[in-house]
Amino acid sequence: MLTLQVFSQCITIIRTIIIARIITPKYYGILSIALLAMAIFNKLSESGFRAALIQKDKDNIDEYLNTAWSVGVIRNGILFLLLFISAPWLAQINIEPELTKLTTNIIRAVSLSFLFSGFTNIATIYFQKEMNFNKTFILNFSALLLDTFISILFVIIYESIWALVAGRLAANLLKCLMSYFMHQYRPKFSLNSKLFKELWSFGKWIFVDNILMFIIVEGNKFFIWGLLGPTSLGLYQIADKHSRVPIIEFTSKFYEIFFPAYSMIQSDVKRLQNAYLKILLFTVQLFPAIGLIYCLSFDFTHLFLDANWYPIIDVIKILSISLLFIVTGTTFGPLFHATGRPDIAFKNRIFRFTIFIVLIYPLTKQWGINGAALTFLAANVITMPIVTIYIIKNIIKCSYITFLKPIIITLAATLILAMSIYLTKSLIETMNIIWFFVLIAIGIISYIICILSFDRIFKLGLLNGIQEIYTNLKSKRNNLSD
Repeated sequence: MLTLQVFSQCITIIRTIIIARIITPKYYGILSIALLAMAIFNKLSESGFRAALIQKDKDNIDEYLNTAWSVGVIRNGILFLLLFISAPWLAQINIEPELTKLTTNIIRAVSLSFLFSGFTNIATIYFQKEMNFNKTFILNFSALLLDTFISILFVIIYESIWALVAGRLAANLLKCLMSYFMHQYRPKFSLNSKLFKELWSFGKWIFVDNILMFIIVEGNKFFIWGLLGPTSLGLYQIADKHSRVPIIEFTSKFYEIFFPAYSMIQSDVKRLQNAYLKILLFTVQLFPAIGLIYCLSFDFTHLFLDANWYPIIDVIKILSISLLFIVTGTTFGPLFHATGRPDIAFKNRIFRFTIFIVLIYPLTKQWGINGAALTFLAANVITMPIVTIYIIKNIIKCSYITFLKPIIITLAATLILAMSIYLTKSLIETMNIIWFFVLIAIGIISYIICILSFDRIFKLGLLNGIQEIYTNLKSKRNNLSD
């Protein structure tokens, strides 16, 4: 699955590069405004029912599906109408008058995605609950391929931002249709108040938590839009796509894996501790990817993009540093949710939200898109130690050294990766695409040598841990499907 995920991210990066070489930051920013508007409407009304369904101990959750699906249909229908009606007003926020009509039409077009999402078969939740990640990947990857094909084809022919809109709508429609081909369950419109209350009792924490997390992660983009305009937003969005988003896509898949896995052993503290520490060691193996993003951000931008996008270099570096904390924190959320403590995740979000609110305006006003990225970094750096201490003391109950050991050792190997790249770069007279990929290879090889050496010296159990995680997940998935 992870190999396929790497392939998926490669396609996404190639797609973004091609589009960024044709579409200017200003017009890319207009699409970003439409997507941000859609995202805020979505997050402000997310029920958390999907997480509630996964968290349930029952293997068969059919009795809940009609209610969950019906709520989704109503919710998404209302969101479509609200976004469609409010589009003209949103299109006037810090946008040049000659672009207002275009922005309005794009916002209204992307709002159709709400209808496609609302009618998607809710029974696909079983793919995640039963850890059938192949089906989940097929569903998402098929949509990605169609989105990529249409977007690239149309943007080359028409050189218009509408190419990206067409690709996104086609992908969402395909995903909706495929959900009914891939699962035999057929949802019906039915609202059961008792089942609704039961789902909401858990989902309400996810609902509020998701709102806070959305503001923390995406809120800086709203300030960029309001303070700096669509061009700066387009720049930040591309920087985000080439730094934070590829890693976040992996960590989102980790949530799909770890949440149901933790849920199965939530009452056994010792097993939960062992599982968590192995998963932590596995998760921080994304550090070298983050190191590559940081070290090669300048070369990537100059080789693959044009001069319009050079301001994103420092943003990529700042966001990549924040990813070290985000990747580690990826293991926290599933742990809180699976052990029935989503309120702790909520309190953590409140703290991060407070930091964000205090810093976002002055930093963005002073340093533009770099300041917005620094706000995101600060919110993660300040809150991480507090959450870590709580998890160590109250949930997994291990020593601080046991917890920090895999993080520090992996970080040390990543620093050696960075040193090997910078040393090699100092010997290169002229950077080109061949040298760019050679540097990637050198970084990967140096990391593998270091981490395997450290694994042997410090007895991390990395290889055995990865193999055990893979075997356990495969075994549990097979048991669920029997």
